[in-house]
Order: sequence, then structure tokens, then C-alpha cells
Amino acid sequence: MKNLFTAMTILLFVVSSIYAQETNYAKSDFVPGDEILFDDPVENEKVGEFPLHWDFLSGEECQIITLNGEQVIKLH
Repeated sequence: MKNLFTAMTILLFVVSSIYAQETNYAKSDFVPGDEILFDDPVENEKVGEFPLHWDFLSGEECQIITLNGEQVIKLH
């Protein structure tokens, strides 16, 4: 009986979480990919270098690369 109660509680939590996400999204006018939220122009930076205005705290490699003829920031 305890396992059934635990399973039902988890199921209720998952369903309510999914419903809450759908409800919040439905109230928003945000469309994924429709609006640019952040832009860091790197056209004048050197290829192979770390982005000029970024701070390296920890983690993987990050550098300026050329992709399809355009300079972009690549995160590994």
C-alpha cells in the first residue's frame, strides 16, 4: 500500500509539473528562435583566441572559429 501511495504521489507530481509548464508557456508570447536574447559580436576578434569580453572561470575550451564564412564562439 505504501508503494502504491508513493507511485501515485510521483505520478501526480509529474502530471502537475507538465501541466504547469504548458500553462505558463501558453500565457507567454515567447516563440523559441523568434527573438534574439543575447548577441556578442565577434567579427573583429582573432580566430583561435578566447572571446575578448568573456571571463574564463572554469570548464571546457572556448574559442573564436570561422563557421560558414562567419566568426562565431565555439564551446566544447
